Amino acid sequence: MQLEYFTALKARVETLTSLKKVGLWDNQFMRENENVSFNYPCCWIEFTDIVYTDYLQGVQKYDMVVNFHLGFKSLETEDIDILQLKQDLHQVVHTFQADFNTKLLRRGEVQNFDHTNVQEYILSYETSGKDYFVDPLVPAQITTLVLTEQLMPPPLGDFRLLEDGSYRLLENNSFRLLE
Repeated sequence: MQLEYFTALKARVETLTSLKKVGLWDNQFMRENENVSFNYPCCWIEFTDIVYTDYLQGVQKYDMVVNFHLGFKSLETEDIDILQLKQDLHQVVHTFQADFNTKLLRRGEVQNFDHTNVQEYILSYETSGKDYFVDPLVPAQITTLVLTEQLMPPPLGDFRLLEDGSYRLLENNSFRLLE
């Protein structure tokens, strides 16, 4: 569920040509000296607060929050370019929908001031959906049968087609049955 959703969402965010890096959140701003370097502005996608509810046949409904960590490096005292970038990101991800998910809807944002020359906005969105579990060790089961042809009764006797589409046996083995 998350792999497919992340891949589609990342591709959507990467349409913002002003972003230099888009990826999966791993607290990159705090570990910038230890991780592989990346360019700014950047956007990291985080899945959090995931709650599952069980349905039948292994299907689960989930509700989750998707956080976008938008990073912008600047040495200026007041650099408002981050505000435009934040608005552009919102235009790209708000109402995004993929697979079995509801639309991605904005629920909040906070600014993190705990970095030297990096401005970080965390934009929070919510979505829900269904995760369809298929056990590879369980043989396939038919849950719905769709007939494209009308079934004919076996030729054991004299049948009459009724108005409701069913059949009534009138004669069997040369014995006439009561109607």
